[in-house]
Amino acid sequence: MVNDELLIDLDNYLAAGLHIGTQQKTSDMEKYIFRVRSDGLYVLDIQKTDERIRQIAKLLAKYDPDDILVVATRQYGQAPVKKFGEITGAKTIPGRFIPGTLTNPNYAKFIEPKIIVVTDP
Repeated sequence: MVNDELLIDLDNYLAAGLHIGTQQKTSDMEKYIFRVRSDGLYVLDIQKTDERIRQIAKLLAKYDPDDILVVATRQYGQAPVKKFGEITGAKTIPGRFIPGTLTNPNYAKFIEPKIIVVTDP
């Protein structure tokens, strides 16, 4: 049975347009596709998406925010990454990723996060 809290979350996801996918499909995303519209747009299964978001939230909650790095290079991912950093205190790199940030200890902005979330690999 679905509880009321989950129904509210799913309604919020629908209102935010979280279910709207793209016309591109990868094999990794197949299990999250609810259906394909007549115009070829993939509609995401918001219940499966919600389950995955909750799993990742539990994982991230185990880490200190200073040990988390979230990266988004694509335009549509930058604002959410910035907001995530503001809310959680995690480090973020919205936009261009500078080579050496994670590998060159001599670089002034060198960091060693324990966990990295990449929004657009």
